[in-house]
Amino acid sequence: MITEEKVRWRKTDESDWLINCPEHLTLDLVYGRIYTPGASYTYSQTNDFILNFKIKPSELNRLRYKQSAINRFADEVIELFKGDFLNTNDNYFLVPIPPSKSKSHSDYDDRLEQVTKIIAAEFPNVTNFPLVSTNCSGESYHESGKT
Repeated sequence: MITEEKVRWRKTDESDWLINCPEHLTLDLVYGRIYTPGASYTYSQTNDFILNFKIKPSELNRLRYKQSAINRFADEVIELFKGDFLNTNDNYFLVPIPPSKSKSHSDYDDRLEQVTKIIAAEFPNVTNFPLVSTNCSGESYHESGKT
């Protein structure tokens, strides 16, 4: 049985190693969940959540779980932002990471843009800004076998 985990957002610090962002100590980067690759949805509440978040659009009978995960992700970030994280005098832009598939592909999935739209609708100083798009479809990282 999966037990409910308290999501504790934390700012990256010297104990975190971010190979693609070596200057992370000077930025306000936070994370709230640790996914365990290769483990099933029964491994943890986070794995269950993430696996539902990554359900393909073509899996019509499972889309209600995906939508629930999208809403939950947005709610968790909104809760973080309502704390002391956002300065109401500043403007913020949320740039969703594009999916591995182009918009013309049958498995195109705009789940992160859906999340950023929900979040931006909650705050007058936060803008959804889908700056990057995918022109050529590729293999999904989580389906590549890489960890």
